[in-house]
Parts: sequence; structure tokens; C-alpha cells
Amino acid sequence: MLKVRIRAIAEAKGYNIRTFAAETGMSYPAAHALWHGRTTRIELDTLATLVRVLGVGPGELFVEESGDGAGDGPFVDMGANIRETLVREPVPAS
Repeated sequence: MLKVRIRAIAEAKGYNIRTFAAETGMSYPAAHALWHGRTTRIELDTLATLVRVLGVGPGELFVEESGDGAGDGPFVDMGANIRETLVREPVPAS
């Protein structure tokens, strides 16, 4: 099973749940669900925001856990190229 590790990363960066919600622009309930790993899906726009705010690659936000709770490493390290792609600003229409 894939789990988010938002809380550990955010706390290491000095955020608490309220400052995390404010910085990401999320509602408190949405931030709370992510913080406590109670979310089952993440929109790509939200993923891009998390990568930008937390300053990590997308793969660093997830761990793959077996049924016994093992697995505390990143699921996939997608690298800086993916991170840059996710946080790239939209190109204005001409």
C-alpha cells in the first residue's frame, strides 16, 4: 500500500499542521487528512503544490508499506526533472 509521509517532511521543515495548511493554500480538513495519512488520492495540482512548498521530489512524499507496516523509504525517487516539470509555471496564451 502506498502512504504519504507529509507530516514527517513538513515537521522537518518547521511546519505545524496550521502553517502547512496556510502555506499550501489547503483547507484545514484537507491538510489534516494529508498530515495524518488519511487520504486515498491526490490531485496532480495538489502534488505540484506539495513538491513546491516542501522542496522535495514527488517520490519523497510516498512510502510503500506492506500489510505488516514495513517500508519506510521513499516509494520512488523521481528526481529533479519531474519536480521541475510539476512546478513549472503555465505558459501564457498568446
